[in-house]
Amino acid sequence: MPKWHPKYWSVYPLLWVLWLLAHLPYQIRRKLGGAFGLLYYSLARKDKRIALINLQLCFPTLSLKARKSICRESFKHLTTTALESIFMSASHRIPLDKMLASIEGFEHVETAKQQGKGVIILFPHLTPIFFAGYLCWRTLDTHFGFMYRTSRHPVIARQFAKQFKGEAQAFTRRDAKKMIDFLRNGGVVWYAPDLLPRRQDRVFVPFLGVNAATGVAPMRFASITGARVLTVGLKRDKQGRFHIRFQAPIEHFPSDDVASDAAKINAAMAEHITAYPEAYLWLYKRFNQQPPGVPNPYQ
Repeated sequence: MPKWHPKYWSVYPLLWVLWLLAHLPYQIRRKLGGAFGLLYYSLARKDKRIALINLQLCFPTLSLKARKSICRESFKHLTTTALESIFMSASHRIPLDKMLASIEGFEHVETAKQQGKGVIILFPHLTPIFFAGYLCWRTLDTHFGFMYRTSRHPVIARQFAKQFKGEAQAFTRRDAKKMIDFLRNGGVVWYAPDLLPRRQDRVFVPFLGVNAATGVAPMRFASITGARVLTVGLKRDKQGRFHIRFQAPIEHFPSDDVASDAAKINAAMAEHITAYPEAYLWLYKRFNQQPPGVPNPYQ
């Protein structure tokens, strides 16, 4: 269905309003994003319920008050990042000095590239992570690519694709062969492993202490291409600036034990999430897939 089909007309006024808001001064944009997040938190009962279930599963020792606080902050992070993403797609004149405070551990990427290897950078769904990836890509002299899941909504999918058009490679699940060639040629790909995989491409291993379906694609890509695999996380300071941290490549990866490899990935993801839990996408049904006989926690 074409993006200008009447079915999608209602989306355009919202995008235009967001586009205007995204061009406000940076600090005002951040405050508006936080206000929208609080409104979203108060109105989106279904999403809030999912987020609180996830937080209860992953942090059972925290008090209900503490979990609600993380949940509320995660909604604020989500809407603030949405405004920043709209700004990123509308203009590449990003004020890097105002938004990027530090990058640690990028020498791990550079070492792999000096060895002629591609690099797969795994990241959890901390809400600003694509924006942080954009900042790294714009700051550092490295050939970047992004693996992402295409939105079913064509207008939203087009907005996302505009962020990288002509400057970075954007890969979807259908572009696996292109991504393999990209990695074999020394490219660097940002990849989120904490989305629900296809049933034939999963194993069940702990994720923040909870048994979770985990995709095996990163192991396959690494095995085929010889790419190094490492993880990245971030934190945001009180001024709204990002501190990005790359970890060293995962050791002995990939191995002959797929479940062990998946557990290593989830452990690395958990380290980044627990360091900055208020930025994680808790409203995603991360544990929706369960082995036979195990109840769905969202039902």
